[in-house]
Amino acid sequence: MTQQEMENALKELRDAQLVHVRLLDRHEREWNERMRELVGVVASHEQRLAGVEERLARQEERHEDGMLELRAAMERLFEHMDRFIQGLDRGNGKKG
Repeated sequence: MTQQEMENALKELRDAQLVHVRLLDRHEREWNERMRELVGVVASHEQRLAGVEERLARQEERHEDGMLELRAAMERLFEHMDRFIQGLDRGNGKKG
């Protein structure tokens, strides 16, 4: 291989390396941009999830309050029914 052929081969190698560096740089920029987009999407989803969790917690509290009210109402109803039944047992149908 002559000196000129070696220089040409070296120049081709440098040119190929420059192409590879440029391609890697472009891919790295694209990757970084996509990662920034993903971080934004994840942050958005985390905010939405926090809102959903908050609403679920409020609904659970309301549900628990409703259950307590229902239990209290049922207890009052049963007490009323017991008093009514006791009145019937006495024969007068009045509260005891």
